[in-house]
Parts: sequence; structure tokens; C-alpha cells
Amino acid sequence: VPKATYSIEDIKEIIKYAALRGVRVMPEIDTPSHLTAWGKSFKDFIACEDIHFGAHAIDPSNQQNVDIVKIVLKEVSEIFPDKYIHLGADEMNMDCWKSEKGKKVQKYAEKKGISLDQVLKEYEEDIIPYVEKELNKIAVVYADPLYREIELPKSSIIQIWILQGAIDLLKAAVKKKYKILFSAGWYLDMQSPAITQSNRYGYEETWRDFYLNDPVTNAGLTEQEKEYVIGGEVCMWGEHVDDYNIMPKSFPRSSAAAERLWSNPGCGLHCTDSDETLIRLGRFRCLMTLMGVQAGPVSPDYCPYVYLNNPFNEQEYSIFNP
Repeated sequence: VPKATYSIEDIKEIIKYAALRGVRVMPEIDTPSHLTAWGKSFKDFIACEDIHFGAHAIDPSNQQNVDIVKIVLKEVSEIFPDKYIHLGADEMNMDCWKSEKGKKVQKYAEKKGISLDQVLKEYEEDIIPYVEKELNKIAVVYADPLYREIELPKSSIIQIWILQGAIDLLKAAVKKKYKILFSAGWYLDMQSPAITQSNRYGYEETWRDFYLNDPVTNAGLTEQEKEYVIGGEVCMWGEHVDDYNIMPKSFPRSSAAAERLWSNPGCGLHCTDSDETLIRLGRFRCLMTLMGVQAGPVSPDYCPYVYLNNPFNEQEYSIFNP
């Protein structure tokens, strides 16, 4: 059995651990693309097995494959108590279905007299309502179906993640009265995460971009329209992180986005005076290290608590008399 997996018992333990700390765990089952692992488990599940992993898309011409997705979603809905399930739906590379390997999907479309774009639309408009109607969960999807003009239940939540055109996409989603989860500009794994052009010396400095990212203000939304933006999410993708660097790469930069989302000082992208914020963020980072969080520094500052929790430090430090 591969070690880099989660058993159902592991998942339940994570949910319990999080709940005791006031954290909800929302699962993401991403389809119809990013399905490399599924292809290892189910024969003929993927339409294009030897194309770049991002194009590993489902073969929806086989109804059994669609049924497999529904079975997995049902099991996930029973394990995770949260009312939300994230269905992904991002980065569908149509080159997969258009390629020689996608002949089955092409023949399926020809038989039904529809385009490949309509095949995708058919799939999404089957899976997403299934989660809402049959599983009694609320679907969260990335914004890709929105600009592909796929109809989603109005109860669905749209996660806007693409940097280019993020504000325009936000306006379009609000106009259609969808609830919004905003992530564009809050990607922890990016060297340049800002919606607007920025040139920071190191990723540590990008907390400023996180702090200045004010989607509601920059979209010029009315008070009524603001109600559709229910929150935001700071994202860390796992290609280049593990136990050794995930905490200092996540904190305290995430805290900058948290203040923007929770108290929102209202300076937006035009705010230039963030030095006062730097002082507060530095102090908060220091308190985090006192709690054992390996939060990274945001400036050349001194934090006595770092030495209290440093297992390689033999000298004892007093937090009152550093």
C-alpha cells in the first residue's frame, strides 16, 4: 500500500483535530481534468492517458465513468460533515478530447450532434446539480465553468482564482447573482501573486501584495453587490512544499489576507502606507512563534520567542527580559 495516502480513519482524525480548533475541512474532488490518479485505479477512465498530466481528462462517453465520479462524491459526502464540497472544474484542456486519443469522446459528440464544448457542458450540468440535489451539499467550483457559459445552480459558490481578468470575472459572477469565494492574488506558492504587477525581492515581501488585494473595493461593488462576496481563500499548492517549509511559507503572509478579509481597512490597491501594518504583522508573527507556529520573519526584526521554541538553543530566554 502506498504510504503517501490518507485512509478513511486518517481523514476522520483530521476532521476531528480541526473541529477542536474551530477549523472546518472542505474536501475537493476535482473533475473533469487533473485525473491522473483516477486512471491508475479505473481502466478506460481517462480519455488521454499519455498527454501532459493537466490534460488527463475523464472519458464521459462511457456512462460508467460518470457513475464512478458520483459514487466517489457520495462516499466523500458521507465522510466529511461540512455542507460544502469543492468540485474543482478548472483547467480543462480541450486538446485532450480533440487529440487522437480522444476519438471516443469525438464519436460520442458526433452521435449526439453536439460539440466537444457541449460535451463538457453536459458533464458539468450533470455532476454539479447531482451534488446539490442528491447529496444535499453545496457545490464550490472554480470560475472556469462561468466563462465557459455553463449553467450552475444559483446556490453554487464560484471561486475566482485566475489573476488575469479577476476583477472583471468577479463583476460578471456578481451580476449573475452567484456567491463568490475570492482567491486571485492570494496564492502562497507564487513568487509574484499580485493581481497588479509587483516586483518583490523575495516571496516573504509578498505579504504586502496580499494586504493590498482588495477585490470588493477594486470591483466598485455596491453595498448590495458586496453581499455576494462571502469570503476569500489563501491557497498553497503542494508541488514545492512539505513539512520543512510549509509553515514559514504560509505564515504570517496569510495573516495579511485575513485582515483584509475580516476588518478591511479600505485602502485597496491604492494604499501605499503599509509600514504601520508591517509593525503589527511583525508583532503578530512573534506571538505565533510563542504558540509554536514556525512563522517566518517579515523584516529584519528580533523576536525573543523564536529562541524559546528553538530545540537547538541551549540557553534559556525570558520573554519578559530578552
